[in-house]
Amino acid sequence: MKKRVVVTGMEITSSIGTGLETFWDAAVKGLCGIKSIASYDPTPYTTRIAGEIKDLSLTDLPEFNKAKRFPRVAQYALYCAHHAIRRAGLTSHELSTAGTYIGTSLGGGPELESAYKSFYTENWRKIPALTVIRGMPNSIANHIAIAFGIGGPNSTVSNACVSSIEAIGNAYQQILHGNLSVALCGGTESLVWETIMAAWCKLRVMSTNNENPEKSSRPFEKNRDGMVMADGAGILILEEFEHAKARGDNLC
Repeated sequence: MKKRVVVTGMEITSSIGTGLETFWDAAVKGLCGIKSIASYDPTPYTTRIAGEIKDLSLTDLPEFNKAKRFPRVAQYALYCAHHAIRRAGLTSHELSTAGTYIGTSLGGGPELESAYKSFYTENWRKIPALTVIRGMPNSIANHIAIAFGIGGPNSTVSNACVSSIEAIGNAYQQILHGNLSVALCGGTESLVWETIMAAWCKLRVMSTNNENPEKSSRPFEKNRDGMVMADGAGILILEEFEHAKARGDNLC
């Protein structure tokens, strides 16, 4: 018999705000997070706008007292995982058998780039020791599982723009068919860094509406001029309905 799957926790970070309440309030008001890029000098490039995250910090979260060891893309996901788990009210025992399903396209690209730069311009001994575990796309799900003691299946989907929805779908299927009772799932992306943005500029598919960044994202408009990049992450806690009901959860 197929199981009923419910959402018992969630969290988001995006260019229009970090945290469910902040994000939703901005979305309802129609606020736009697309601005001129501040994290590097964009003036040489055809596209100089993107959605950057500016209000996220891990400093107040006890699991991450060494936040710099995590790649930026993992920091987004770890923040969301922390708050989604809290909203769901899951115990360490319940997490010990839960699954982790994360979608990401490029993973820790900036961290790998930094290592390549050290290799080609200095000496291989200058490569940071944690480059491998910071750079691999699957390391995000691993960081989450380690940080929160999530002991069930651990899976990463890297399939371009559908990575996150596939990860959520995979988690849903596992609970639907009775293989899991709880799963943490979602996606995270860190694309606003100079090299990859320059590569997208060369592809000539991004908006160049640099003078009016808040009007640059127009996917369904006749006069649209291209896509817009942005960083962000979103995490859901999926749970089998009877399992959630038995522990008295207030379903999202």
